[in-house]
Amino acid sequence: MGTNESFIALQVHRHASIHSSNRQSKRQFMSLETKTSLGLYFVDSNLIYCWFVNFHSFPKQFRQYSKPCRSHHQESHNTFLLSFILNSAEEMSTNKIDATDIKRTLRNVQPSHFIFKIEFFSLLLETKTENYESDVFEAGGYNWKLSFYPNGNSKRNGKDHISLYLVISNTHNPSCGWEVNVNFKLFVFDHIHDKYLTIEDSEPVRRFHCLKTEWGFDKFLSLKDFLNPSNGYLVDDTCVFGAEVFVMKCPVKGDCLSMEKFSTNKVYTWKVEKFSALSEECVCSKEFKIGVRNWKVLLYPRGNGEGKGKWLSLFLKVADSEKLTPKLYAKYKLRIRDQVNDKHYEWEASVWFCAMNRSFGYGFFMSLSNLNDKSKGFIMNDTVIIEAEISMLSVVKNFT
Repeated sequence: MGTNESFIALQVHRHASIHSSNRQSKRQFMSLETKTSLGLYFVDSNLIYCWFVNFHSFPKQFRQYSKPCRSHHQESHNTFLLSFILNSAEEMSTNKIDATDIKRTLRNVQPSHFIFKIEFFSLLLETKTENYESDVFEAGGYNWKLSFYPNGNSKRNGKDHISLYLVISNTHNPSCGWEVNVNFKLFVFDHIHDKYLTIEDSEPVRRFHCLKTEWGFDKFLSLKDFLNPSNGYLVDDTCVFGAEVFVMKCPVKGDCLSMEKFSTNKVYTWKVEKFSALSEECVCSKEFKIGVRNWKVLLYPRGNGEGKGKWLSLFLKVADSEKLTPKLYAKYKLRIRDQVNDKHYEWEASVWFCAMNRSFGYGFFMSLSNLNDKSKGFIMNDTVIIEAEISMLSVVKNFT
């Protein structure tokens, strides 16, 4: 089924107001068409099986017909199941908070639970990053994080806006029985007036559960207003967001995401001597430091994976990747120097490293025939010179 299609089964009594062309049949086929959904379902004894294109009008259409069945099951169990499905369907009918339901106010006090600061925001836009998730913070006994779309969530009509959401993280009970009721606010700081624009929806409580782990704003703030210097949201290419979850006094924890672009690119040079005698499948360079991270270059002199035997493979790896929480962005080049003509061979990449993906590079970096072509100068005196050049990095600093 597609993302907008769902199948559920409700155990209910057949109601007199549900009509069929054949009242004597135990199995009755019916259809229902509304402005927002098309439902096809059939009644078999005490079961109504429903398939809906979407859930938008589902709860209203069936509350008048649905009553728990007392046969075969306890009434209390059916009441809970029916209530859970109806409430879940109602919430699944929308993945966003409508703009008309948003309240915006100004206040002096900073958010109580989390601060999310971004430095060099324009460089972050250049990376064309679709979504960035903040570090985890604790509030009310649960773990949370912010999900940030600098160019808007295109899947939820957030174009030309910043989209911002509160996400519950790592719930202790993965079953569908848990739920957390939350009153939350999201913020953006106005540097000029030294105030926080507070954004909340008119519904005082939102329910997080296994089918709904995220609430927030598709159109948190228009990019036009956000980028306008007179509004004070972006000053010196820096902006500050925040969150409050429940009405509680908790120590403020936050992280600052900063994009660092080096004025002079940082280059590590690795001379691989006695190249023809290398017998290892993978050869690692020494660790080198660029920015606040340690790195390694991984060389597969006879290729890796599908490129094995015909290609040289080359990768850049974060040496201290166990600390990659949250992710690390890097814009870099891997290069093999032409030692004769200075016509170097290189590839450029922009990626987010993480604990699950510690290295990125190219399995088909250079064909071995090209590498061994003496006229091109890539191998001189049985030595290959490899360079790793990093021009931009993300830096995350935690603070309390």
